[in-house]
Amino acid sequence: MHIAINLGVQKLASFQVDNLLPQEIDHEINMAIRRFINQRYSPASNRKGRGFEQSQKRMDDLRNLLEDYHVPFERISEGESRGKGSFFGTVYTSPVAGQIFVERFKLPIDYMYLINVKSDIVDGCHIPVSFKVVNTEDKFLRIRTGTGIPGQVIRKIEVPNVEGVLETVFSTNGLRNNMEELLNPMYYSDGFTPSLSFQDGLGDMFSDMEISDSPVADSNEFYLKYPFVVVTEGTPPEALVHTATTAGAGAEYNGAYAVVTYDYPLVELAADGSGEEGIILEAPYTSLKETRAPDIRNNRFARFRRTLCKSVQHDDIFALLDDPFNTAKPSNIMYTIQENFVDLYSNNKSIPLGITIKYLRKPINVDLTARVGCELAEHTHHELVEMTVKSILESFESPRYQTQSGEVLESE
Repeated sequence: MHIAINLGVQKLASFQVDNLLPQEIDHEINMAIRRFINQRYSPASNRKGRGFEQSQKRMDDLRNLLEDYHVPFERISEGESRGKGSFFGTVYTSPVAGQIFVERFKLPIDYMYLINVKSDIVDGCHIPVSFKVVNTEDKFLRIRTGTGIPGQVIRKIEVPNVEGVLETVFSTNGLRNNMEELLNPMYYSDGFTPSLSFQDGLGDMFSDMEISDSPVADSNEFYLKYPFVVVTEGTPPEALVHTATTAGAGAEYNGAYAVVTYDYPLVELAADGSGEEGIILEAPYTSLKETRAPDIRNNRFARFRRTLCKSVQHDDIFALLDDPFNTAKPSNIMYTIQENFVDLYSNNKSIPLGITIKYLRKPINVDLTARVGCELAEHTHHELVEMTVKSILESFESPRYQTQSGEVLESE
């Protein structure tokens, strides 16, 4: 793609434009990929008037980005299960459906566009489902992704164990864009998982101390969620939070919640002495949330089922809840999207326990230095090259090509 772009910009190697760095071309390609996805996803953004899956071409354009994300429920004991969504109690009282409850689930960290939502529910078969509320206390550690030195990325993250000894929970050679690796749960061990936010609760609805639900981390930071361990038999699990001790990790790390090693990509870790360590002394953030655990032993008609959820706008949700034909019921679980959450609305005859999301994920950034190419289907590459060339020419030749209008007219 780099060769094709250089040929297009240079007018077949006439050298009218020079000094195009590989990083600049990578940037333009990645911008073109995002525009390409937006145009193919929305029917209003292309002259064909067809959005995603409205024609075979549109299906093939974005099929490589289609993903499934499943949050399963947890069985506590025979006849008793526990949901994974944050429970907010009664958020509305409908004259036709009674109490309306909300379960909140986090969107996947590589989420871009939503396709559909399904939910695993307990259906009471026209009988209210009894449940108990379980309290959970999550811990999130904020980690800065850079040192201020251009080119350096996180190569290793170490957290102390119960003895205060540092153990590696993340390590990479930096072959991809660093944020893509840092937000990929596959790169973590010992139960640690990455997150874009530390807040799971609906803070600004129930507390005047919170100014926002879930501040989404920018590209300069992310949050590391601690795993849970059972400290004593029969007691609720607790987050595995420890600090390094002098005896376990050395005096220079005493009191640290984590040690982050930064280095340049594609080199052996700290082999040339360029590695730099950052000690995290900032205490983890605490997120309090409640989940519902239905007890179906008292309702022999209750059953587990998976149902398709219905998308609703925020300004329509309460009017629909008051409509006897469209209100919340086991066969009509409605959802809204807010920040990086999906909120599911249900009545007392059904409880959403888990969620399955089909979505288009963010594309992996093209990076020639790290040998990462375009992951969209091969038949789209020539379109991306044309979009990139025209965008570069516009910036050089003031403007020779009107990008937005031209791309809409020429999109295939």
